[in-house]
Amino acid sequence: MTNNWLVICQEQNITTQVLQANQHSQRFGLVLTEEDAKLIARESSRTLKEQMRVEFGPGIAQKIIYEFCNSAYLNPNNFTNSIIRLQEIFYLYKNEMEDEITDDELLHLMKEQFENLCFGDLDYLENTCLYNFAQAIQAGYQGYQTSDEPEQQQALVSNTKIPAQQAYELGYRLIEKKVQQALALYNELLANFADYGSHFLHDTVLNGLPEFFKWYDIRFEPQNSILTLDYPVLQDLSKHTGIHLIYEYIRCLLLEQHFLQQFSEDYIRQRLKEYNPFYQDTPDNLCEVMIWTQAKRTVEEKNADQSELRIKVDFWRQNLYNIIQQKLDS
Repeated sequence: MTNNWLVICQEQNITTQVLQANQHSQRFGLVLTEEDAKLIARESSRTLKEQMRVEFGPGIAQKIIYEFCNSAYLNPNNFTNSIIRLQEIFYLYKNEMEDEITDDELLHLMKEQFENLCFGDLDYLENTCLYNFAQAIQAGYQGYQTSDEPEQQQALVSNTKIPAQQAYELGYRLIEKKVQQALALYNELLANFADYGSHFLHDTVLNGLPEFFKWYDIRFEPQNSILTLDYPVLQDLSKHTGIHLIYEYIRCLLLEQHFLQQFSEDYIRQRLKEYNPFYQDTPDNLCEVMIWTQAKRTVEEKNADQSELRIKVDFWRQNLYNIIQQKLDS
């Protein structure tokens, strides 16, 4: 009974606030009737229940009206339904962004996307534009929280939380810097790159990675890695996304190239064919094959048992990158 009373009071409050907003929206030829206002209030209660949110006060409908009533894509025929949909989208993305963004920030972002990218398409706003931007906001926060930017350090010292947009912009700058670092690493990889006949390695490095740098969207989809990275590396990169994944992937390829360059190309091709006559068209990691063949030869020469072979292979698989990096640093 208490809950019903609270819902009724809140809906009455929302209805009043929505009708008051007519004073502003009527300048753009948009006016809501009392029935429209009551419908918006009821739909607000339904949406809050669906999103498992509890809100006190006048709700978000009035702010949505103030923010969107001058839109080129709203008219008297779609105004009421648009406000209802925008309410739904607003609360959905408040949850999606884990309330890291203020009401006003989210409304401004929604309006910017609605006008400039979605051109009034609410489905596109909900399912594509805002989804991508929510991921971008979170990626920006992650970059910001792990950075040594002066603003971030000051926030830590004072135990204050900076606005979402500011954290996003800081994260954006860090991601932009990471792109430049990845490009430099990629150019270093290309300097002495050899694919040893592997079509998967060739296509990934010479075709796939340039496409990533061409299409990577730092601002709206920093979490999108774009590529499937069909050629495998020895390190598990599943915890990385976006440019962080690509950077680590290129770093692994560069270290693997340094390892392979210890052998002649003819020798590597011969060992690969012995391992798999069709290696050119299979997604085998070349270093793993070389580790296996070299370890197998050593074990056979020593007349050791197969358990030693597995130990050697596992050791080199787990430590190859560190060993090569130490050699390069020395």
